Amino acid sequence: MIVKTQAIVLRMTPFSETSRVVLWLTRDHGKIATIIKGAHRRRSPFVGQVDLFYTCELLVYLRVFRGVHIVKECSPLKTRTPLRSRWRSTACASYFAELVARISPLYAPHPELFRLLDMALDYFADQSALELGLFWFELKLMKVMGLSPQLKECLLCHHPLKVGP
Repeated sequence: MIVKTQAIVLRMTPFSETSRVVLWLTRDHGKIATIIKGAHRRRSPFVGQVDLFYTCELLVYLRVFRGVHIVKECSPLKTRTPLRSRWRSTACASYFAELVARISPLYAPHPELFRLLDMALDYFADQSALELGLFWFELKLMKVMGLSPQLKECLLCHHPLKVGP
């Protein structure tokens, strides 16, 4: 079955001299692994189309019995160029992408998680307050996954925490 969806590159691994395996978080199909045949060839249509943290429009042949799927077409929607030159931003983006890759199950669509990762990568590419942003996105990730902490009372004295001014 051939499907068209938006996807974010989480991880890339060489497969052979010319091919590459890419782990994606898709908006409609969750986390999937694909192979891009001929990605390392000089005249490949995929040259410059796929890199870490790209948000792409992906045309992929999803195999019925799961496994590694085959990418037919890929066009980048967001390249996040600043992540290629700012090492602290890249480190935060790598950490968050790896965190999402580890906690999201295969083939489980989670549009809210996709939106959060897309927003986080945009933030890391454009902002300088990285530590604060990273903490905020970790809290949002816990909320999206249903693991958010209950911050209603003090852990030591059990007095209720005041909300707002």
